Amino acid sequence: LAASDADAAATAVVGDLLQAADDFKRRRGTGLAAFPPETLRKLRDAYLGDEETSAGADVAGAAARLPAASRADASSNNADTPSTAPLRSPELLRALFDEAFRWDPNADPARNATARARCFDLIATATCGADEFGETRANLAAVFEWCAGTTRGVPLALEEGSSPFLETVRHPVPAAGALAWVKSAMGNPEHYKQVHAAANTAAYLHVVSEICKAHPRLRAEALETVSAAIGAMGKGANEQTHLATLDVAVELVELGLVLPALRAASEKWRRVVDPSHLRYFAGEVLEVAGPPYSGAFAAAALELLRAANAGKGMTRACDEFAEQCRRQRARGALQPPLSQDLDEVLDRLA
Repeated sequence: LAASDADAAATAVVGDLLQAADDFKRRRGTGLAAFPPETLRKLRDAYLGDEETSAGADVAGAAARLPAASRADASSNNADTPSTAPLRSPELLRALFDEAFRWDPNADPARNATARARCFDLIATATCGADEFGETRANLAAVFEWCAGTTRGVPLALEEGSSPFLETVRHPVPAAGALAWVKSAMGNPEHYKQVHAAANTAAYLHVVSEICKAHPRLRAEALETVSAAIGAMGKGANEQTHLATLDVAVELVELGLVLPALRAASEKWRRVVDPSHLRYFAGEVLEVAGPPYSGAFAAAALELLRAANAGKGMTRACDEFAEQCRRQRARGALQPPLSQDLDEVLDRLA
């Protein structure tokens, strides 16, 4: 199905990299690279020329070798240069972001720098045209340096109107990189044992919040970041950290990611979060949700309230939600209708 022989060769290398990334996830070893160095280099060189000969070239020269981002096939490109189609696999892009922005305090900085630079090259090639390559590549590197600095106690500058970091993550590609870093850090239990954990966690949650507001297409990834953080914290994290993380999830609900957030809470978070924290999340969600309720929302909210061991009188918003659902159910306006067990949960709450 490839558009050219060059695309076929690039697609084969992409497959090798994805297989290696899957193997890495199973190994979960610290300090290990997700991609075989030579395979990663082979894919990078297919697009930007030989790494050794182009190491001293300027970014404009590298960008000039890029295939036009708007071309769907390689027919009008150099026959030896693949189109960007093989790079635009969502699985590959996620793996490249995960490798380039991996939080790993035990990794070899020199070895990771080489792999990271190759990932930046490939991400920029896949996500922008030649005229934007240099800026995108520089922004990715800058976001990484800012994020990596937090592990050494260098705070992120997050003041509105005067923050180069926040200005940079207004663009979706570096924002995806920042989100990958936060997910990698907050999804690792070791993060919470570091000297600067409390300050960094607060900064990271602020970053996720800002990215959610600016980039609708990154909100699902932000929810995965919240789930990874909650799983890594376990029940041992302090209450303030738990509730601050759940506040970001409430923001996601306000921004429209309603059912996925409620389902994540009742299906995933309940295993590692104290029921009182689930009740806090449910109460905050019902504060921002208003009637009339769809059957799907009512069912998801009732599942969450059941997981949280909620009862009548938990909050005013919860009691009003239960009463409104009963009124809608009585007149057949709760569609699709609740299952029998959720009907019983609703009657208990009311």
